[in-house]
Amino acid sequence: MAVAGRYTTAFAQQVRPASTRVPPDPTTLAYTSDSLRIYLITVGQGDQVWELFGHNALWVHDPAQAIDTVYNWGVFSFSQPRFVLRFLHGDMEYTMLGESLDNTIPFYRHLNRDVWAQELNLTSAEKKALVAFLHWNAQPENANYRYDYYLDNCSTRVRDAIDRVTGGQVRAQLRTIATDETYRSHSLRLMQGNTPMVSGVEMVLGRPTDAKATADETAFLPVQLMRHLRAVRLDGGKRPLIGEEFAINSATRPQEPSRAPRLWMGFAPLGLSLSVLVLWLGGALSASQRRRPAAAVISILSAAFGILGTIITALVTLTDHTATHGNENIFMLNPLWLVIAVVAPIVILRGQPRTAARWLAIGAGAVGVLAVLIHLVGMSRQPNWDVIALVLPVELAIAWVLFDVGAVAVAAVSAPASTA
Repeated sequence: MAVAGRYTTAFAQQVRPASTRVPPDPTTLAYTSDSLRIYLITVGQGDQVWELFGHNALWVHDPAQAIDTVYNWGVFSFSQPRFVLRFLHGDMEYTMLGESLDNTIPFYRHLNRDVWAQELNLTSAEKKALVAFLHWNAQPENANYRYDYYLDNCSTRVRDAIDRVTGGQVRAQLRTIATDETYRSHSLRLMQGNTPMVSGVEMVLGRPTDAKATADETAFLPVQLMRHLRAVRLDGGKRPLIGEEFAINSATRPQEPSRAPRLWMGFAPLGLSLSVLVLWLGGALSASQRRRPAAAVISILSAAFGILGTIITALVTLTDHTATHGNENIFMLNPLWLVIAVVAPIVILRGQPRTAARWLAIGAGAVGVLAVLIHLVGMSRQPNWDVIALVLPVELAIAWVLFDVGAVAVAAVSAPASTA
């Protein structure tokens, strides 16, 4: 990407101290002039969870009218009424807002985030239409929208605004560009610095996130949109959409990861280790000193599986998080394991022949095996071998221990009493 040094100087001169910043007047955007320029602003990763996917905006620059307004669709507040409940349900509300350039650039520079600009090679009529739309969208009655992290977010709104004024030419071309990535792979790629989060996301995402994405679909990521727009040409290929490109701020942080993490490399050894631990503890339950740790370990692991299963079940049945629907991990992670977490200690500590508990564990393990079978028969599209490697061996080990201890208890009860 070319870097124009003169723009760096210009930005430095335009940034004023915070005490002198003046909010932009959106009503001035009702007019355009020959000096009007519109840029796509793309912001790289930040440190917070909501900054890992980047950000973007449209910068309206008109020196003749002293207009330098940056419009973005990524404004939200934790203080919104029922924010947590709406987030859990998948009914988040975001806002479109225009801010002055000299508020925007120092903010991202302070956060040490990359900022790039691409001039949109639009006709005068298209610029006027885009400015009019931004002006309309910035009005309080039009600014709010229902957010979807893959289908309708700050980046797709930018894409759609550009597509609107070019007569649908942008999305039509982006849909023809195939990629090897999916919503899942992009998500895991960008979140991999946080192991608990990326592991949890891998478990709760469902089959809608596993289809190969077109460039149009990857536009939910600002950096992907920035890259793919370089290939768009308007008016039958005569006019490139993107003109001059330049960096506004170069961060000192590492570049975003280029590939998704190989979670199976951590999941498989952990699953094997836990299953060996369960079998070792359950292999000598006749020794009273092992009964308590065996009961505790099996109960904790079963509770973890049950809690994750309850979350997945709730996401699939009770929320609008469509990206979690059709999740095949529900075969292994389901609420049945919460019941096992309660009854397993009873079977182990008391040695009582609770046949129902034994068969419940066996049934839950057998349902987990379905996750493998649907892969083997070609019915699965979800790449969840890593979760299978983590969870299924442990579940089968638990089922074996509960069946074995129950069988021993039954045998002990059924055996005739010995005589002197």
